[in-house]
Amino acid sequence: MKVNTEKVVVLKKVKAILVDMLNQAKSAIVDAQTEANYHIGAMQSRYDTFKEEAQYLVAAQQIRVIDLEQKISQCDNLIIKLNSPNFKFNTIEMGAMFSVIDFDGNKRRYFFITPGGNGIVENINNKPILCVSIDAPVIKAYVGLSENDYPDTDNEKDECIEFVI
Repeated sequence: MKVNTEKVVVLKKVKAILVDMLNQAKSAIVDAQTEANYHIGAMQSRYDTFKEEAQYLVAAQQIRVIDLEQKISQCDNLIIKLNSPNFKFNTIEMGAMFSVIDFDGNKRRYFFITPGGNGIVENINNKPILCVSIDAPVIKAYVGLSENDYPDTDNEKDECIEFVI
C-alpha cells in the first residue's frame, strides 16, 4: 500500500525531530545540574533560590526525557505496524490518516495522528496532511470515529469523516 509507505517516511521525519528534542533535553539536564552544583552551601538569604530552581529544572527535563522516549518508541511501533502487508486503520487513532469534509463549504481537511504531532505539514498521497498528536484539540471530536461518521461538535458545521487509512 503506497500510502503506508509514505506514512512511514513521515513518521521517520517525526522521529528524527523527537530524537533531536531528546538530545536537547538531555543537554539541558547537564546544564541545569551544573548550575545547581555551582551554588554550593546554604542559601545566603531567603531570596537566594538559584540552586533550588536549577534542581527543579533538572527534574522537569527528566520528565520531558521520559515523555520523548515514549513518543520515539510509539514511532518505532507504528513503523512496524505500517510495514505489515495489508495493514489498515478502521478508526481514527494513533497512526491513522483521515479526511474531514465540510459540506457547507465543501472543504476537506487532512490529518495524520503521530506521536508528538509537531504541527508539520507533509504531502501524503498528493494531499497536504497536518501531523497532529492524539491530544490536539483540533481532532479531539474525531478520535474513535470511522468512515462516514459525523462528529459530535459544538460548532454549526456539517462535517463527516470522508476516509480513514
